[in-house]
Amino acid sequence: MLNSVAMRNSSLIVIFLLLLSQNVFAQQKKDSAGLYQAVLNLNKALVQRDEQALNKILSNKLTYGHSNGWIEHKKELIEDLFNGKLTYTNIQLTQTNIAIDENVGAVRSKGVFEVIMGNQQLRFKLSVLQVWIWKKGKWVLMSRQSVKTDE
Repeated sequence: MLNSVAMRNSSLIVIFLLLLSQNVFAQQKKDSAGLYQAVLNLNKALVQRDEQALNKILSNKLTYGHSNGWIEHKKELIEDLFNGKLTYTNIQLTQTNIAIDENVGAVRSKGVFEVIMGNQQLRFKLSVLQVWIWKKGKWVLMSRQSVKTDE
């Protein structure tokens, strides 16, 4: 009898520790380091034209604003990577600041974006604001707007 009570208590402790570790793991991803990694994953997926990764990273309600005022939604952004309208060849961030308030993250970055638009190779120095939402245990890009900069 004593053995079964001890086993039950140890089983409850193991279950509690598993639940606690899952919660701690989710919180670690929700911090600024986790959000910064999401930004890097987005940039990598854009350059590599990784449609599967982009579908996971981008919100279905995405508005993706370019420095010339052009706005794309998720479907258009992904399609334009493959139809020759816009191809990212390199994204190099030089500065990134992150702020998180509950389930919303704001990422302000500066960097150099190299693209091919049509048949023309272009290089832009941009300041970018991204709004990310913590949804179902991961960061998802909801909105992005960029402006040209001299820096």
